[in-house]
Amino acid sequence: MSSRETVVAHATPMPKGYGFLRKGNAYLTANVRRRTCAANKKLYVVMNKSTTLGLRAPKWILKEVFDEERATRDKRRTEVRRRDGVNEKEFETAIRGLFPGIPEDELQTVAKRAMRKRSGRVGRTKLLSIDQRAKLAVAAHIRHCHTDYETLVGGPTSREKARDAIQGDLTRILEEW
Repeated sequence: MSSRETVVAHATPMPKGYGFLRKGNAYLTANVRRRTCAANKKLYVVMNKSTTLGLRAPKWILKEVFDEERATRDKRRTEVRRRDGVNEKEFETAIRGLFPGIPEDELQTVAKRAMRKRSGRVGRTKLLSIDQRAKLAVAAHIRHCHTDYETLVGGPTSREKARDAIQGDLTRILEEW
């Protein structure tokens, strides 16, 4: 938060000439912040207790940013799809390099599932190398789709015991692939 940002409660009256931008769109939020700072105007971060609700910024800045967002939306979407496709192909290449015997349909399934956005799955993290992500994604796929793991954890078996019980099958398939 910059020195030109002030935290206010949601019940605080709206300053004259200001509008509200609801939290949730990173493109809008970043550009409203950047333009408000560049215009040397005050930006208000609206909070409800410890939850950020959004920003209050000059209406003319909000209009400019909304207009720019609409004008560039298709181009940005196309670029995101292109970049996602490149990332997915790199991920598939890493899997194929580590597991040359993996069936093509399984490869596609693992890659699509692991790379799904906002899923919390291992494929998208940048905290691990691509090879580590590929190994973990393939192991998870095998565990859930080619062993009795789901049946075991669906019953009285703990997650740890279920993992131990299917470890032999998991290792065998990993070695085959």
